[in-house]
Amino acid sequence: ASEPARVHCHRRPFITPIIMLSNGKLTEGFDVKKICIAGAGGFIGSHLAKRLKSEGHWVRAADWKENEYMEEADFCDEFCKVDLRDVENCKLAVAG
Repeated sequence: ASEPARVHCHRRPFITPIIMLSNGKLTEGFDVKKICIAGAGGFIGSHLAKRLKSEGHWVRAADWKENEYMEEADFCDEFCKVDLRDVENCKLAVAG
């Protein structure tokens, strides 16, 4: 009796493509919103926050670490340094 062949699967991260509209806005057709970006201390989150802020939205950034890529005023209106693995911190981050 031989053993079945082992298959090694490497998971690739799921990335949602962002489709740019004709005028280049991510939020075309949406009213101005208050938006909370989790993970905004990182490279991708901070750049998403910066983009949304530049489109006129009020952005609250939340992360357990401060952003090392840009100044807070450049990418958010408010920064919450919280650990979002705690549900109470999540509530604080989205309050208001």
